Amino acid sequence: FRRFRRSLEKSSEILLRQPAFLELRNKFTIYASDLHGDSGATGRLFEYFLRTLESGKDSQIVILGDLDEGINMFQVYLLIAELHVLFPGRIFLTMGNHEIEPKFGFVYSYEKLNKTGDAYGKYAGYIYGEWAQSLPLAVKVGEHTVACHGFWHHNLDSIEKLNGLEKTKAFENGSSENYMLFSDPFDTFDEDRIFEIRNLTDEARIYPITGRLKIGSLLFANTLRKIFPKVNAYISGHLHSMSSQRQMFKVGDSDFGIYKTSINGLAKEGPNAGNRIDIQPNFFCFLVQENPDSEPNDIYRVNIDTLETYRYS
Repeated sequence: FRRFRRSLEKSSEILLRQPAFLELRNKFTIYASDLHGDSGATGRLFEYFLRTLESGKDSQIVILGDLDEGINMFQVYLLIAELHVLFPGRIFLTMGNHEIEPKFGFVYSYEKLNKTGDAYGKYAGYIYGEWAQSLPLAVKVGEHTVACHGFWHHNLDSIEKLNGLEKTKAFENGSSENYMLFSDPFDTFDEDRIFEIRNLTDEARIYPITGRLKIGSLLFANTLRKIFPKVNAYISGHLHSMSSQRQMFKVGDSDFGIYKTSINGLAKEGPNAGNRIDIQPNFFCFLVQENPDSEPNDIYRVNIDTLETYRYS
């Protein structure tokens, strides 16, 4: 427990110096989300990251939240916090909805694993709460890529508003900060704004995923382009069933891609509760971007179980 407390406290010191919207340099970048207490998958993720450093790559890793749940939750937090302290300029963390939602989160998971309600658990929850409130909300990598656990509301449409985000407001229902953790461009239909983007739908093309292109995706891409004219890729987690998928469409005269990563997803109900959900034909993966400022994007998927690389067609 002392090691856990010390690691989260040191990690918090780093996070408190970072703004809610974090801008990172252009490097070989790994993106992962929704680790959900899977210590084996987390170990493979960081094994891959460390191998890239050993091979001479100027690498960094961005973890987009949702770390809790599972019997190995504490090992996951400990590994991430300790490596974050060792590599503060290479490992970057953001909030997910599980970091702030009472029905999930560290305290809820602790109570499920430890029924005694002992003092260590309560103090661990306090330390965790301080750490969670210090996490940034989103990152921009180089000139062309933005990443966040979910996505943000179309009213968040200027760099001034992004720079004015407050981490602690993520805990307030209805705030822009809260919206960034619970919403998703693959699962949004903004009916009252459809007239503004109807002209874009004829240009839309989707591959390799199934289903229709969501109005929210188009609106969101246009909002991003308004703030950052060169951005052509958005990376997020949140929806486990969409892991490894990509959605491509035109914004103006150029391509825009939304990419999904999830390391793990747990069934919440039924006979498989607590076990990994089946997301075939997709797979749990992290994403790799060799050069965030390349055009077109050079983002590819790495299967978290086999560490095999899969290029988008």
